Amino acid sequence: RVREYWLVAYSLIYLISGSGGTLLSAFLTPYQPEVGASGSLFGIIGSHIARDFVEIDDWTRTIGAWRKDHSLSKMFGWLLICVFLLIPGLLPWIDNWGHLGGLLYGFLGSIVILDHRVKKADSWWDWFIRMTTRVTVMCVLGLMTLLFVYLFYCKQDLEIHVGFMNCIPFTADFCLDSCMELRPRIST
Repeated sequence: RVREYWLVAYSLIYLISGSGGTLLSAFLTPYQPEVGASGSLFGIIGSHIARDFVEIDDWTRTIGAWRKDHSLSKMFGWLLICVFLLIPGLLPWIDNWGHLGGLLYGFLGSIVILDHRVKKADSWWDWFIRMTTRVTVMCVLGLMTLLFVYLFYCKQDLEIHVGFMNCIPFTADFCLDSCMELRPRIST
């Protein structure tokens, strides 16, 4: 029964983070085609970061002795892996915005879906805080999704220069579009 719960929970996180990565990428780089499940995989990494983040009890004590606290060192390990995985995204045709969107949605979705701190003797106050956090994060996820969809469809003239996150032009034609004919989403 526990195995079925984790399968469903991680499947939901996988789908949520893939959708979130695609939304962020479509908003920030609308004329760049994208394929693959890397945003979803970054979402799974985001769920592990969220788990380690939630397991840290006392931040002031932890920062002083971060090597002894396994949760903090694991969290920094996951963040270091993310940095190394984002470096190839500086080449053309690899979508770092999809990766970062998947990481963000996976982190937030994990807080909503997974119950990281299950204790048998939780007080009603701990339960209230946990539920309030979940509802707040669900609202943030919903608002972010609505904002990205709104900006994608309604604010096409909004110029955001974020190209260097997806490709660094080492030469004059390094980041060109390979003769692809990319058209606007809605014809005027």
